[in-house]
Amino acid sequence: MRRRRERGFSLLEMLAVVTILLILGAMASPQLMRSIRTYRLESSARQVGDILKRTRYEAMRRNQRISTVFTPVGGGLSGNFGIDYNDNDALDAGEPRARVADSLWVFMWTAGPIGWPGALDYSESMLTTDITFGPDGTVVEQAGGNWQLATNIRTVYMWDFQTGQDYFLVTVTPAGNVKAWKYSFGPTFGWQQMR
Repeated sequence: MRRRRERGFSLLEMLAVVTILLILGAMASPQLMRSIRTYRLESSARQVGDILKRTRYEAMRRNQRISTVFTPVGGGLSGNFGIDYNDNDALDAGEPRARVADSLWVFMWTAGPIGWPGALDYSESMLTTDITFGPDGTVVEQAGGNWQLATNIRTVYMWDFQTGQDYFLVTVTPAGNVKAWKYSFGPTFGWQQMR
């Protein structure tokens, strides 16, 4: 009876395979990191939109005015965006919130760095993080000591300061419709609604 000689992989063959895998991993790593970063940023924008939708829902459920509030963390322009049930301009324990990604800055002033929301066919937009919903689910504002339907679109504007190329908006119409947007640099330039 003749024995067959079983043969495995040589050390040289194994080193060649490992080298090829390392090269492919090094080539894919930057793209993978960009994809993870984009996912985190888009997730933050969606969470801001979810907080706005929940605030609207809570205002209708409780039959009272309820606002959102943004609290920066560590003196930066990033932080927590949440529901301010007791209207004290702070996020207390138990109040729902979303943590905005650390590299995503929330604009707290009247103009943003690129593609102002006028490109969305919104002629009357206002940057803010303090958005108040009335008991009927509409966005309201105080005028002359009285609460009335908001006169413009409320917009939460976010920008990734690390890349300088990721811009996000979450808009709320006076009727209470919430939409999330991302600025695209190509092939179609401009604001694209996030799905």
